[in-house]
This record gives sequence, structure tokens and C-alpha cells, in this order.
Amino acid sequence: MSWPVVDSHFHLGVNPLVHVTVDDLWRWMDTGGVDVQMVFQVNEGFVHRTPDWNPYIGNDFIASVQREAPERVIGLGRVNPWHQPPPAAVRRSLRVRALSANPVMDELDRIVGELGLWGLKMHPLETHYQFNNPRIIFPVMERLTALQAEFDRKLVIFIHAAGDTLNNSPEAVADTARRFPELLFIASHCGYKWAVPTVAHTMAAEPNVMLDLTTAAAPGMLRELYEVHGPEKFCSGSDGPFATNRCKDAIVRSLIGDDKQAEALVRGGNLARHFGIGGA
Repeated sequence: MSWPVVDSHFHLGVNPLVHVTVDDLWRWMDTGGVDVQMVFQVNEGFVHRTPDWNPYIGNDFIASVQREAPERVIGLGRVNPWHQPPPAAVRRSLRVRALSANPVMDELDRIVGELGLWGLKMHPLETHYQFNNPRIIFPVMERLTALQAEFDRKLVIFIHAAGDTLNNSPEAVADTARRFPELLFIASHCGYKWAVPTVAHTMAAEPNVMLDLTTAAAPGMLRELYEVHGPEKFCSGSDGPFATNRCKDAIVRSLIGDDKQAEALVRGGNLARHFGIGGA
């Protein structure tokens, strides 16, 4: 079976550090042989709604890119899970005014229901939260589970999961994925080299966790994971514009070898199956 090439990892936006526009995205895809690109805001300075002073950031911006070419773009939104009100008992004790809305939940509803995006990019290292924090993360997952059922769309939670802090450890990813089995969690960077001893029996063991090979330069760990779980467990991304498609290609070839069927799954087939894209 022939599958499209689906790149799982591209940052899009303009801020003092990164300058990546929509035209840059199309060139990147065309020169890299990418059929479908998963995109999300750059990590630094992301916002919920696109502000007037910068039309190249915000969930609205990502949605506008997806609308421009819905057959080529899978857009993910972002929220800051810390921007939730404290429990009612705490608000009462501090005499904080009653809140009629939860800004994070409101944005999740907007991301899926209004903007038509396909889930969340989450960065526990950048935004500094434990990925299995029950007070701020579990409510997000509960709402995404409900939205997935309401809109009958396969959502994803794409996580910076390099294992470079306790916030995004393989154990934390596994814990949350186990509690929310209806959702697909994509663990980007596969734990990298920081979590070599633990990935195989923690997050990789969960059936609803897919491992993203983006800049995962730990061949010993990857070989162990591949031998246990096979090609259906993996997807591949470039980490553009910070890394290159050549880097992605080298990592995939090093892991897969000459198995063309497995390569097609890792380069796009596994994600295409999830999203119901193509396949001939």
C-alpha cells in the first residue's frame, strides 16, 4: 500500500527568535518531499488568540494556514494549562470573585470546535508543568476526550517528550496516556538519550502512545523499541526549521534499513491511518 509522507513536527510563526512564514512552509514541504505537514506555533511567546500586532502567531494563525491547504496541513493548537482558575474552595477562602468560565477550557473548545484544529502541541519543559499533574493536565485531557467524541474527530496530543526534565519523563507520559486511552499521544524525541533505560517499559508500552523520531539520536534505545514494538509504533518529523529533512531521513534509514513497507508506515502511514488520510 502507498502512503503519503506525513511530517509530524514543524514550528511556524514569527517572533524575535524565529521567522517562519507560510511561504517558508510550502517551500519546506516541496523541497523535502512532504505531502502532509503537522504544524504548530513556535514555543517562545505563543499566545491563544492571534494579536493584531503579529498575525504570525496564535491559534488563529495556525488555523488560517490549515484552511489555506487543508489537504496538506494538520494544525495543532496550544494552551497554557496554568491559566486555569484555582479550586472553588480556594477562591472562596481568598475572596476571589467567582469565575463563570475557565480560559483554558474555553480555548480548547475554540481550538477544536471553531478553528477545526486536530489537538494540542504541549511542551512541559518550556511551560514548566508535570505532564501528569492531576490538577491542570487531567482536566485538559478530559475535555479533549469529550471534544473528540462530540465532533467525531481523531485528536492528538503532541508532546515534547525528550525526557530532559521530570516534567516530561516517560513515566509522566505513560501515566497520563494510561488514564486517557481514547486519545493518541505522540511522544516527540522518543525520550532522546536522557531516558534510554526507561522508555521501553513506560510510555512505549502504552498502546495509545506513538513515538516520534524527531531528532532522536539514540540508536541503541531506538533499536530496542523497534524490535519490541515494530514500525507501527513510530512516526517521523523534521523539527523544522531547527533541524532538517536530511536529519529526519538519516534517522529513519538508520532505524528501518531497507524495509520499504516499514519505511512507508514510519514516514507517514501510521499517522495517515489515524487521521484517515489517503492510502492506495
